[in-house]
Amino acid sequence: MYAPRSAPPLPPHRVPFHDITNTARVQIYALHHTAKLPQTKIPAVLKAQQIQPPSPATISRIIQHNHTHISMNRGGNRLPTSLIDADKNLIISLQEEHNEWRLSDIRKELKNRTGKEISISTISRVLKKGEITTKMLSTEIITKNDEYHKKARIDYVRSYEGTDGLQPKRTFPLPSAHNTIFLDETPFHQGQHRKRGRSKKGKKAVKKQKLLQGRNVSIIAAVSPAIGLLHYEKSVGTQKQPGDATKQFTNFCSTAYNKLNEAMKRQVNYWIMDNVAFHNSFQLQKLFNSKDPQQKLKFLPTYSPPLNPIEYCFSVWKNDSKYINMTTIKQVYDAIDAGAEKITDRLVRKEYRHVVTKVFQQVKNMEDL
Repeated sequence: MYAPRSAPPLPPHRVPFHDITNTARVQIYALHHTAKLPQTKIPAVLKAQQIQPPSPATISRIIQHNHTHISMNRGGNRLPTSLIDADKNLIISLQEEHNEWRLSDIRKELKNRTGKEISISTISRVLKKGEITTKMLSTEIITKNDEYHKKARIDYVRSYEGTDGLQPKRTFPLPSAHNTIFLDETPFHQGQHRKRGRSKKGKKAVKKQKLLQGRNVSIIAAVSPAIGLLHYEKSVGTQKQPGDATKQFTNFCSTAYNKLNEAMKRQVNYWIMDNVAFHNSFQLQKLFNSKDPQQKLKFLPTYSPPLNPIEYCFSVWKNDSKYINMTTIKQVYDAIDAGAEKITDRLVRKEYRHVVTKVFQQVKNMEDL
């Protein structure tokens, strides 16, 4: 019997396919597809990098093996992707800048910038490790957080805190929890409901209700950290005649002022609201200038509702109505009156502290609101 013949040894410059290191495989793929280097020049580059090059046939096999994705080796261990940290940071920054982009949009932009074709699953894993998750998408005005509006918010905060350099010229106290009243309007929809629910897997979560036909209802409210809910009124339908909104709001402010306690009537108070046209009317200025002492109107910067504590109170106000099936105007009114009982002085002070601490700090840091 003859002894089995052993395979002839490979030349010293040849490396078996399965003995090639992962680093060499990724480098060969990158040299050919990213650097656009011909296969014949790849061995010289590998030698310069002190990497033992495989045969030209093996180089060709590696390039074909990794043409569209990083393959699996014999042992089942996944080879490291050709993504570097800069690519991963680019993926995360693209998604943070464009929240509405799909994974395919990121893949396309990544290819345009780096020339790399990365699989959808790899992009998904990178985003998951970057703590970026899928959530409900909301819309936002483009100019809401531009530099002009951020500077306007900073000016508002400085004037509120007295750090605008005008303090020596002031003859009246700064705004505080004891002398501020916040006003705003909000719609109270008849068909508002929870945005999320539960159902069996594979079935939609559906809330059944009657066809709603009725006029819109809105609330005008004034709150103060010192008092709580000062006054509110319900309004049905829209104003049809010019000046109706101005007249209604002026009458509301007059009623709210009359409900102030004697201590607040003897001091200068700040009536803070957004700068919508009928808020900044001559009639309202005349009303507050006629009071003794004068009442001060202070307007919020444009696109800055988070600076008004009443916005957070409205959220609490409407919360319970999402669980009520309202089909008539009377039920809507009852829900409004029930929610008004939750707007206590303690709640308003809590939301006020949230604004003057956290939100004011966000404004100072030039963060988006």
